[in-house]
Amino acid sequence: MHGLLGQAPNLRSFTLHPDVSGGKGAEGKERAVVRVDLRNHGNSPHSPVMTTDAMAGDLIHLMDRLGIETAVVLGHSLGGRIAMAAALC
Repeated sequence: MHGLLGQAPNLRSFTLHPDVSGGKGAEGKERAVVRVDLRNHGNSPHSPVMTTDAMAGDLIHLMDRLGIETAVVLGHSLGGRIAMAAALC
């Protein structure tokens, strides 16, 4: 996930690297890369609430909607903080 004032395309070059997008996970399964815009960033809807817990909840909700049970979550700056908060949910 991107940092404060960023958006999903900021990590495009990283997510296109073959070790990230073309590799297999520890269990030999194909990996999918999902880049997201945090709330109030990029193409995400506006919300008056912009707390770390709310954005971690957004990530958990997205993973549930996509049927993702386990994931490696990468975040830069604010995105890293949200990734850590989501891990504690």
